[in-house]
Amino acid sequence: MFRAAGIRTWILSGDKVQTIQCIALSSRLIDSKTTPFRVIENQNDFEKAFDLLQQVRPHECLVIDGASLQTLLGNRTNDYYYTHRLVENDPERIVPLSKFKVWLNKIKASSYNYFTGQQRKDLGDDARNTFAKLTSTLPAVCCCRCSPDQKALICKLISQHCQSETAGIGDGANDVSLLQAASVGFGIFGKEGVQAAMASDFALGQFKDIQQLLFWHGRNAYKNTVEACQFVIQRGIIGVLIQAWFSAVYYFTSVVLYSGVLMLGYVCVYSIIPLLCIYVNEDVDYSVTMMYPELYKNLLKGRLLNIKTFFIWNSVAIFGSIVLIFASLHFVQNNFANLVLVSFSALTLVQLELICLTVQRWSWWMVITQILSILVYWISLFVQLDTFNFDYIMSGEYYLETFLVFLMAGGSIWLVYFIYGLIKPTEVVKLKFLQERSECLCGMKTLIHKRSSNGEKYFNMGAIKEQ
Repeated sequence: MFRAAGIRTWILSGDKVQTIQCIALSSRLIDSKTTPFRVIENQNDFEKAFDLLQQVRPHECLVIDGASLQTLLGNRTNDYYYTHRLVENDPERIVPLSKFKVWLNKIKASSYNYFTGQQRKDLGDDARNTFAKLTSTLPAVCCCRCSPDQKALICKLISQHCQSETAGIGDGANDVSLLQAASVGFGIFGKEGVQAAMASDFALGQFKDIQQLLFWHGRNAYKNTVEACQFVIQRGIIGVLIQAWFSAVYYFTSVVLYSGVLMLGYVCVYSIIPLLCIYVNEDVDYSVTMMYPELYKNLLKGRLLNIKTFFIWNSVAIFGSIVLIFASLHFVQNNFANLVLVSFSALTLVQLELICLTVQRWSWWMVITQILSILVYWISLFVQLDTFNFDYIMSGEYYLETFLVFLMAGGSIWLVYFIYGLIKPTEVVKLKFLQERSECLCGMKTLIHKRSSNGEKYFNMGAIKEQ
């Protein structure tokens, strides 16, 4: 299942070679018919071990023991690039650098990481770089008779070479160093004690819970966080652009369109509660996610957060700001307070509409928060009667003009969203179209649900019911 999700799996264990091979076959880490084993063990000569490593083919599963790893990689667990200088032709001989050079190397590496978002690769050890380059392309790697320090060293080496995140899984005290070296550590409560669970980022009761944690909770958390972040960016841009267009129309006069009270409510009150419902959004049901791990693989391609998605959200902000301000100027003339009220009301409705378009699975929380946000905004208008006219707020003209402006802006956005979804549907939409509609675990057949698709209540999803 991990292989279908695009996750490469390594086995780092202290067991012997035969045990590792049996584990790899029984766990379906490799296919015995198509993936042969390439065993490297008991190699104390560096040149011979290095030659055997270069003979490994891309379709083979490498099985290497701790003695051969020590010959190839050494025992250095520290970041020798910053603190030591390697002697050529001898990967075990290192010379400490001066304090000034150590400080200078750390400054260079920090600057490189800050401006590029990548860690600086070490080019001083050919054996380690060759090992990482060859093994990172293999379908699976099994390291037996490994010490805890070797597990941590391999984890850091692969993460640094591939510029990717690593996850360590362990259930014993000998896995603590691996869990701390990995980007994310999963500790399992086992017979060997709770040392691994205490040293990890996530503590699990059983190994099978990792599947639910990654493919369900992890996927939803990443997807919903990305959508919420892009929505917040769009919300700020559209507010700034409306002020810019208004100033441009009136020859860049220093007149503030929206007061501080309105902007405070716009950011912190009117759309913040429905925004929280994005974090419990589910684009597919729990059973479908467990059945198709390829959905997790799509996240690795960066299709949810890239320049294209950022441009789309910014385009929505630019288009929406233009329509909102100029439509409001068309319907409301010669009254600045009414112009502010109509344009801001339509802006708030557009933001609530975008949240509705972002959420694929509607819950009662979503309906309640949408209605509550509109009521809170409407009530807050009566608190600002020194700015807005009470008679205009209670008149039908205000609601008609607000609806027309919202229809021009929000309706156009919905139409483009609908047409784009028909022309270029996502993998999730295609999967929903191919799958037969069935009743989810929440027990609801309506479009609005009370529970998550795994059967648990919203905001209380610690455990998952077995199907």
